[in-house]
Amino acid sequence: MRKRRNDNYNFDRLMRQFKRKMQRSGKLEDYRNKQHYKKPSTKRQEKMNAAKRREKAQQKANSLGPEPRLPILSIIPLPPEE
Repeated sequence: MRKRRNDNYNFDRLMRQFKRKMQRSGKLEDYRNKQHYKKPSTKRQEKMNAAKRREKAQQKANSLGPEPRLPILSIIPLPPEE
C-alpha cells in the first residue's frame, strides 16, 4: 500500500469517506441491529412498514400530481361598436 507524502489531511473529508464506507458495507447497521433482541413479530412488522414506505415513495415518484389550475381571466367589457 502506498503512503501519501502530504501529512496535511483534511479531517472532515476523511471522516465523510469513513462514514460512507461504513454505510456501504452495512457493518454499522448490523451492529446496531444486534445490540438488542427483537421479537420475530417486531422484525416482520418493521419489514412490512419499510415495504409500505417504499411503495408509497414509488407511487409518489410515478404519479403526475395534481392538475394545474387555469388562471382566472377577468372579463373586460369592450367598447360598443359604432
